[in-house]
Amino acid sequence: WVRRRSDQDLERLRKLDVRVVGDLEELRGKAVPGVHTSEVTSDQQLEAALDGLAFMLTRSAKSRAATDTGRETKPEAEPEPEPEPGPKLTTSEEATP
Repeated sequence: WVRRRSDQDLERLRKLDVRVVGDLEELRGKAVPGVHTSEVTSDQQLEAALDGLAFMLTRSAKSRAATDTGRETKPEAEPEPEPEPGPKLTTSEEATP
């Protein structure tokens, strides 16, 4: 389907009659060696998925570390003052003189 689609896209680009730098034929889909999806086992799919996740997590961590080192550090906020004590509660025995 990719080769069919690239043929259609190339035909549309040629009809636009626009200036193109380079060779449009470089955009044509080509057959590449590989394995058909029906031949990939569940274990291979899982391994590929885990590899992809590990790559993305590593990339994200590196990006975050680079961003964090570029940030200015803010001074710590001053602690909030202790609340003032309210009126002392007393029992009726303490209230009588």
